[in-house]
Amino acid sequence: MRQLNSYTNYECGEFQMPMCHEEVCHDSRGKTIDVFVKRKLANPERVAEIGKEKVLWVMQGGPGDSSTAMEQLMSSLYWEMNETVSIYTMDHRGTAGNAQVFVYALSYGTYLVERLMQLDSPAIAGYVVDSVVSQSAPDFAHMATFSNWDKDVAIVGDRFLALCGTDAFCSAKFNHANVSQVTWGLYASLDNAAAGGRGTNTCADMVDDLGVGAPSDSLRSLLGTMLQSPTFRELIPPLVYRLVRCHAKDVEVVQTFLDKRWSVRGPGEDSTLYYSELLYGLIVYSEMWQHPTPSYQALFDSFRQGIMGGDTYALVQSYCTFTAEIDRRLQGGNTCGVKVLASYVLSSGVLDAVDTSCLDEIIPVRFDSVGGNGYAAAYFGTADAFDGETSHYTYVQQAAKKGLHGTIPQSTEWVVAVGFLSAAVVMAVAVAVRSSVHLRRLRIKCEVETRSTDPAVFMPGIAHDLTDDEDRTPGTPPDPVVV
Repeated sequence: MRQLNSYTNYECGEFQMPMCHEEVCHDSRGKTIDVFVKRKLANPERVAEIGKEKVLWVMQGGPGDSSTAMEQLMSSLYWEMNETVSIYTMDHRGTAGNAQVFVYALSYGTYLVERLMQLDSPAIAGYVVDSVVSQSAPDFAHMATFSNWDKDVAIVGDRFLALCGTDAFCSAKFNHANVSQVTWGLYASLDNAAAGGRGTNTCADMVDDLGVGAPSDSLRSLLGTMLQSPTFRELIPPLVYRLVRCHAKDVEVVQTFLDKRWSVRGPGEDSTLYYSELLYGLIVYSEMWQHPTPSYQALFDSFRQGIMGGDTYALVQSYCTFTAEIDRRLQGGNTCGVKVLASYVLSSGVLDAVDTSCLDEIIPVRFDSVGGNGYAAAYFGTADAFDGETSHYTYVQQAAKKGLHGTIPQSTEWVVAVGFLSAAVVMAVAVAVRSSVHLRRLRIKCEVETRSTDPAVFMPGIAHDLTDDEDRTPGTPPDPVVV
């Protein structure tokens, strides 16, 4: 093993492990895999003998997350146990053992550790499972699969809003009404306002601009994502409260929140270097998804039935990509041209015998309803592709103009100049970031980031997870969902 640096005392190394352990299975090829392991040894001055101290293994989840995500937890545990326990972690490759071993698992890590528990290893003294993903369930409908994500989020969302109802301060803000019912009422009012057209309700316009679907769908998804974050979940009642009231000051606060919220959503560099989206999909869709898969509509209906959710329905396409499975209810079909050609051949070229009835089933081109399919709004910024004005964040632009008393330059030349300048800046930043990431990838894994383990550095109560991965898919759902 090679020590990271002179003061963290973390050690890491790569080891060759058999692909198949003899007590489990036999591999005549004798193939091995490289396993990355990181540890922090107990303080020799605090234990009788290194090698006989207690050991704690921590297993990260994701799926697809690497051991880097466990470093802060390892440091906190290390100092909490007075430096008397050696702590190990690893990337998801295999298992290891030692005298007096304990195993801690998080999320998908619990799914793996349950398998380890079934082996009943006498070398492991105990297990701790956090955010349990159970292998046991009477059927897929009740199993902790990702396809059930929105159902689970909805249950927790209801309980969280009920907690607001039992809190004197929070409940008083809603005049002691049922906060879940208030939220459902907000969903209905936002959708009704949006149906009346933009400008009917500014709050509905802001939520609608999130772009998930109807305003209720966008807000439901946003609240479901906030629910998973210790930083943001306490902001759920104030956000609902302000959207219900929707006074001028509430519009400013909500817009500020949305701007700041989206500005911190980008993943940190470590997460992009060491998180594997491919591994996430491989594990989720092969081990943690219902078979046969629920349809997109079934998952979407489940999403809408809950007070909060995570866009799990959007993962159905990814499921089909990873499994090459076609829903048995989607039989597919041929185009009308193919059918006519086949009929022509089968009728030996007799034109009067060719079946052209499929022409009546072709969907006609409708230029007057181009906005109804959502593409105009997505790409033009307006549902009226021909005459509509781009209304995206119009309320922000108008507020800015009022605040500057009409001093914003209005000339086309000025707008074009700013556009070109912005594009140049974006290109320069993109090149710089790409170069930086490329250089970082060339560094040895253990030297990517030095993290101090001095107990004075880890101060509780700091909102350090503003850039955590709660937005990543089932994300991350998501982006959409993450365990």
